[in-house]
Amino acid sequence: MSASNQPPANDGYRVLALMLWRERWLMIATFLIVALAGLILVMQLEKSYTAKASLLVRYDDAYVYQPLLGDGGRGESFNLEQIIQSEIGLLRADQLKTRVLNEIGLREIYPELANEYAEASPSERREIFGAAIRTVRANLGAGAAPNTSIIDVSFTHDDPQVAAEFLNTLIQEYLQYRRDVLLGEIESDADTPRDLYESRLEEANNELEVFLSDSGLGDFEGARQALRDREARVANDLLQAEADLAQWRARLSSINGDLTGVPQEIEQYVENDATGRLLELEMERQDLLTRYKPDATPVREVEQQIEGFRRFLASGGGEGAGMRRVGPNPIRQALESDSLEAEAQVRALAQRVTALNGQLRDIRDEQLRLQNLAPEYERRARRVRAIQTTLDQVAERQEQTRALRDLTADAADNVRIVETAEAPTQGHSIKKVAFAGVLLVAGFLALVAGLLHAFLTPPPGAAPARRKRRDNRGSHREDVTHVHHYEAPPKERLPVLAMVRRNPA
Repeated sequence: MSASNQPPANDGYRVLALMLWRERWLMIATFLIVALAGLILVMQLEKSYTAKASLLVRYDDAYVYQPLLGDGGRGESFNLEQIIQSEIGLLRADQLKTRVLNEIGLREIYPELANEYAEASPSERREIFGAAIRTVRANLGAGAAPNTSIIDVSFTHDDPQVAAEFLNTLIQEYLQYRRDVLLGEIESDADTPRDLYESRLEEANNELEVFLSDSGLGDFEGARQALRDREARVANDLLQAEADLAQWRARLSSINGDLTGVPQEIEQYVENDATGRLLELEMERQDLLTRYKPDATPVREVEQQIEGFRRFLASGGGEGAGMRRVGPNPIRQALESDSLEAEAQVRALAQRVTALNGQLRDIRDEQLRLQNLAPEYERRARRVRAIQTTLDQVAERQEQTRALRDLTADAADNVRIVETAEAPTQGHSIKKVAFAGVLLVAGFLALVAGLLHAFLTPPPGAAPARRKRRDNRGSHREDVTHVHHYEAPPKERLPVLAMVRRNPA
């Protein structure tokens, strides 16, 4: 096809405009109907009032981690942005909304939903209350400017008094709710049934005491330790006694061996007159000297006798002569005394060894009895220890809970109300915006209606046409189709919408 046979590029737009012009009355009617319906709906919209309040979140030491035990993580803290976002999250919590709705009443806030709620079934009531929560969520606003500790809270409602009341109640419930969140777990831990564990411990101790009493024991572990100490002491005494017994037996044997060579009697002394006679002569000489001179004859005679006796005695002439005296041997007597003492020690030590062996047997029998009682005692003692450990943990947990409650009490009070909500005097309406949206929707629907009607309705002057075509077998078949022919007025010179491209022969 040559360029001269191509239709103008803007002919399609002109045809489209002509088609819409023909459907103008339909489009106008559609527009007016939709606009009128939308206007009626828009006029039913009422003004909404937004109540506003603000809160101050103070940053203090309560946000700094202070562990109760140890120093792990000490000094770590949240930044201001994290704290603000956490508080905003609490303000937007659905549980808080539920508290406010229950506090004020659903009928006071949303009367229409309250009427439906009163007539609904239990399952439907949950859905209606959920719808109220969603409505509150859509009308509640909470946010803070960057790097500020002020949280702005707002609530929108058709009634300004209800908006202010709802927001003030929300803030009061929020302050209590955050205390419950921060201290709720602590309070629940403080309510641990300590008395229950104390009663269990008392019962377990009573059972253990009855068992020990029936076994003839006061303190099982003490008794076992005492037996071990006593066994060690008795064993040591036994070893010492056996060693002493062996020593005394050896001494007794040695003494008995010495006694065999010692006579029972010995000669004590021999009495003769030679010595006495010599003494008498000495005394006589002294007496003579008192009366005579030393060279006198009587004195010299006595001296000669004295010299003779001395020579006699010096030569041993008087040895063994005289009266003899015989008596018991003192050495043998001493050895016999030592032998008797050794025999007594041997008998005493033998009896001591026998007694110590008996004591050691008794101790070991008692240890065996305690060993047989040990499993039952351990079972009961383990139960007592386990309950005692649990009770100690509960008591420690309660003390930690009290300390943690004291530490976190300040964190629950670090939010201050800067501005309470007042009933707004100026409302805002979206009627203009809504009506503008209605006009846009009405125009769009009118355009769509016109296009659909133009394309789906045959234009006047359209007639069926026949055309033939040859199938693959060479036969002819007639197909009747409806071809839309637009008879353009002579003045408008309607262009051809489509052209059939012909292949050159």
